[in-house]
Amino acid sequence: MPWPYPAGAAYAYFRDVAIPAIERGDEWHWTLRLKETPNQIIGAVALHRNETNNRGFWMGAPWRGRGLMSEAVEAATDFWFESLGFQELRTLKASENKGSVRISVKTGMRLLSTHNHPFVLGTLPAEVWTINREQWLDHKALQISR
Repeated sequence: MPWPYPAGAAYAYFRDVAIPAIERGDEWHWTLRLKETPNQIIGAVALHRNETNNRGFWMGAPWRGRGLMSEAVEAATDFWFESLGFQELRTLKASENKGSVRISVKTGMRLLSTHNHPFVLGTLPAEVWTINREQWLDHKALQISR
């Protein structure tokens, strides 16, 4: 995702894509904001009801590396399994996106497959990561015991 977004792009995405999907019951979206600046969106995480890619996120460059997205992803993944009752979560990411890959590893996911995939910036090597409900619950229990 380009950062900063081009003028109006975030608004258009939420208006034209996210809100209609939320209204259909196919997606769940949250924005990330700092307590000190609650009117400024610094990132977002979303869950998608589909077969191949159930979670996506982005974080603005100035706020990366602080653990904020890891915390948000943990909460969203917990919502996916505990509140929505799904049995598996899959996520697609560009292989070059090392921060996103680290979050998958950190949250107990495993690499399922690799292939080339068309992204906004062009076709790139991609990875599909997965975790099922039982693995997620085991991951959470391990985190609590540490």
